[in-house]
Amino acid sequence: MHSIRFLVFYNFNIFRLKSQSMLDAKDLRIGNLATNAGGIIIKITPEKISDLSNKLIILNPIELTEEWLFRFALIKDNGYPYKFLDGFIKMRNGEYFFKYHNLDIKLNYVHNLQNLHYIFTQTELTLKDEK
Repeated sequence: MHSIRFLVFYNFNIFRLKSQSMLDAKDLRIGNLATNAGGIIIKITPEKISDLSNKLIILNPIELTEEWLFRFALIKDNGYPYKFLDGFIKMRNGEYFFKYHNLDIKLNYVHNLQNLHYIFTQTELTLKDEK
C-alpha cells in the first residue's frame, strides 16, 4: 500500500508543478474528458492522444466543480465532504482535495479525478447517466 501512496503522491505532485491551460498527452488516459478548442466536451480516444502528441489538436482541461462531482454521482452526506474511494473529497480555499490518511492531493481538473479513481481501482469513473 505504501508503494501505491508514493506513486499517487509522486504523479500528482509532478502534475501540480505544471501550469496547465492546455493538456499534454501524457497527462491523459483513454476515456478522460476534456474540451476541444471550441469548448465542446469530448471523451479521449487513442486517436485524440495521437493527435495531441503530434500537436495536431489543442485540448483543454475541465475545471473540477461541484457540478462535476454530482455528475460522477458523488454527493455530500449530511454536509460532510464527498465520499470517494476510501477517502473523501473536500473543498479548501476554493480548491478540491482528495484526502486519504496522510495523502492530501489537489484535484484541479476532471481528468485528475478520473485518473485518481483509475489508479486506486483499475476501473473507469463514469458519469451517473452512463451507468
